[in-house]
Amino acid sequence: MTLSTPLDPQRWKRLRDLLDRALDLDPGNRASFVASLQSDEADLRFDLARLLAEHARNENEKSFDPVELAAALLVDPDEAADTDDQARVGQRVGPFLLLELIGTGGMGAVYLAERK
Repeated sequence: MTLSTPLDPQRWKRLRDLLDRALDLDPGNRASFVASLQSDEADLRFDLARLLAEHARNENEKSFDPVELAAALLVDPDEAADTDDQARVGQRVGPFLLLELIGTGGMGAVYLAERK
């Protein structure tokens, strides 16, 4: 996803603050929030709308709840021992897509992941 203009740190902070406020709203109220932005925030409308659309798209995709995933492994140690860490590559954990298994060890596995 490409934003309308390059993001300098100040612009990103403004956009991130608006995104946080919008995500606190019910999904049905987000578009009216974007439309109601004051003139000093109006330059961020397009980018905020695109970020919210991307968020909605990702919310609708099947993803794993990281807490649920961890709880299942903690409850049954035998299941944890049998887990095929490589098989998780390509799966989603919350907003992250697991791209590559980097390594495994005594406490778990480390993956290269991308926030989607």
